[in-house]
Amino acid sequence: MKTIRNLSISTKLTLIILLVTFFALLSGLILYMISAVNQQKNDFTNSMVVNANLIGEYSIGPIMFDDKRGGTDILNKLKGIPEIQTAYIFDSTGNIFSSYNTDKVKVNGFPAFSKDESVAFGSSVMEIYEPITLAGEYYGTIYLNVSTNVLESKIKEQFLLLVGVSAGILLLSWVFAHRIQVLISKPLLRLTDAAKRVSADNDYSVRVNKKNNDEIGILYDQFNEMVKQIESRQAQQKANEAAIKKSVEKYRNLYENSQVGIYRTDVETGRLLEANDAAYRILGLKHGSKIEMSKLYINSNERSKIKSIALENGYIDNYEVKLKRPDNKVIWVSISGKLFDNNQYFEGVIHDITESKENFINLKKANFELDSFVYHASHDLRSPLLSILGLVNLSKYETDPEKLHEFMAMIKKSIQKLDALIADLLVLSRDNRIDDAIQTIDVEKQVKECISNYDFLKGFSKIDITVNVEADYTFVSDLTRLTIILNNLLSNAIKYHRKDIANPFINVSVVIKERTCEIIVEDNGEGISKDDLPKIFDMFYRATQNSEGSGLGLYIVKNVIDKLDGSIKIESKEGEGTRSIIILPNHASSHKLIPSKTTIN
Repeated sequence: MKTIRNLSISTKLTLIILLVTFFALLSGLILYMISAVNQQKNDFTNSMVVNANLIGEYSIGPIMFDDKRGGTDILNKLKGIPEIQTAYIFDSTGNIFSSYNTDKVKVNGFPAFSKDESVAFGSSVMEIYEPITLAGEYYGTIYLNVSTNVLESKIKEQFLLLVGVSAGILLLSWVFAHRIQVLISKPLLRLTDAAKRVSADNDYSVRVNKKNNDEIGILYDQFNEMVKQIESRQAQQKANEAAIKKSVEKYRNLYENSQVGIYRTDVETGRLLEANDAAYRILGLKHGSKIEMSKLYINSNERSKIKSIALENGYIDNYEVKLKRPDNKVIWVSISGKLFDNNQYFEGVIHDITESKENFINLKKANFELDSFVYHASHDLRSPLLSILGLVNLSKYETDPEKLHEFMAMIKKSIQKLDALIADLLVLSRDNRIDDAIQTIDVEKQVKECISNYDFLKGFSKIDITVNVEADYTFVSDLTRLTIILNNLLSNAIKYHRKDIANPFINVSVVIKERTCEIIVEDNGEGISKDDLPKIFDMFYRATQNSEGSGLGLYIVKNVIDKLDGSIKIESKEGEGTRSIIILPNHASSHKLIPSKTTIN
């Protein structure tokens, strides 16, 4: 049954027509053969019975006169009927009266038969019993043994003729069925092919041409209308998809190329789910990183605070927070955004405000330093001036030359102090204004020149000064600012050396590498107390009561090093000495120098 279901519609139609024709022919053939056989049999039987009746009528005379020879003559007339094989005339007592052709069928006695049957059929044989009567009186019986071969041959010939006719009709039926199925299936196959083209190629411009106004023609119209509607919808869908794609590309470009960081996080876990390039760049993360944002907060409580504000208000607006990126760079960012999907996700923007925040902090620091500067500068400027003014007034009334000489020495000291303060202020002002181009620097030469500037200082000759320079690379930096650093550090080391020890020393060690220059200035001088050490870079701060300076030296050094993107670390113990470690960036290319080590005393 499954095989029949899978047949093509044309094969099914042909098969149906042939089956109907076959069963119709078979039924007709069977009925006709039954009718024809019965008719042939009846005609044959009637013919033989008529012959038997004729013989019976002719045999009455011979039986009445016991003329057996006459009976035999009558039976011999049957030679013209080849179907009759044997014939007998029995008298009324059942004895054989006369016989014909007994060599074919021998009958010894009167055959037993039912009085209700005058004809009996055997295998290829028909037996006829016909009584001989006259005026109702029984004289005997005629027995005919008839061969049915002729009858069977005629029936067979007729059957073969019918089979041949049926075969011809079946052939004509097949031709007719083929024509019919073509008329029916061809339009359906055309429709099927059109549907396949639409399905396989997504070509909705396919149409089928209607030729008739029958049911198939109506199906064609409905198919064409359906494809037309689909084509229209496809065109609209393509237009919509193109518009959506264009819109997605537009907003994707805005999202990806925006200089503003855009990101999305899970509110519960704080995990970064998605971000654009700007956000990854600001946070210092690799593209696609799914880090928990809380790991970036310097203050771990910040995330809880941000989460609480967002859940309370549904949004965050310009929340400033300090982060530490994976590369250890500390930045300030501003966060704004809203909660979505029942507070499951936070979508927002992030701005790097490090520069503006540092500018703000530096501005506050500058304002504070300006206030401090005005206060200390006015105090430190007025104090020497007032001291000079007082000494001048005293000298008006003093006549002793030694006293006057002492007053002049004190005035000179105040003037020198005032000059040193003004010089430091000029250096500070210059550091904020200079923008010298970087250049190749001979660090060894520069250290020597700075040391030579302090030959005049009292006690300088007692200090053992050692300079070691190891240079595998050229050092390229800002010469002016390097000079300011060296002058201040060496000046402090010389000024505050211990005068109560026999072996004061200053060691200057310089190591120049490809990317850095490390300068270490170490002494065994007065040192700095533990309490004063954290304040040494503050403006106008003096670490010791013996200080003769303005309190600007280390402040200036720190500012200069910051301008050079370097670092400074000072280690000191009171009464034991100080060690200053400065690391400056080297802007040189990989240019080899001959390593050198120099020691001066």
